Amino acid sequence: NGGLVNGIYNDSTGTITGTANGTDYLTSPGGIGLQNNAGVITEITNMGTISGGAYGNGILNSGFWGSGTITTLTNFGTITAGTGGYGIDNSNSGVIVTFNNAQGGTSPVTYTGALPGTYNIIVLSPTSYGKLAATTVTGAMNVGIFGATSTGYYSAATTPSTLSGGTTYAS
Repeated sequence: NGGLVNGIYNDSTGTITGTANGTDYLTSPGGIGLQNNAGVITEITNMGTISGGAYGNGILNSGFWGSGTITTLTNFGTITAGTGGYGIDNSNSGVIVTFNNAQGGTSPVTYTGALPGTYNIIVLSPTSYGKLAATTVTGAMNVGIFGATSTGYYSAATTPSTLSGGTTYAS
């Protein structure tokens, strides 16, 4: 994407998968599930799977030709990468304003690059809630609970293990 996209919705039975291209240096040798270069995507809602091919990222939000911006990314499904890639690579001046995430358990979203402005944990149950495994990140982020209401699922005991990585997170 190099322009403006108002919304992308991936249904629970949907899959977006990157495949090796070989003719495009950005996607060789592996595919990228969803790529945003210097464009603006106002909303992505993933209820299915976004995955990178071999050595590819699930989502590459990059500013190779300017600042790639995703205003709101909401993940109720799965965002994964191929070997050596990241679920989300938000590098080279990429901007993610708000990231709402339910993916966790033993397969948290792997993330590199500039941290989102706000990371909201989606709590589905006491044992099912969003986790973020961040590596080589920059910036600071606010952390919140998505749609926080009196569901009874959130407790202080679930918060520390939702974020991992070698950085200090602002709240």
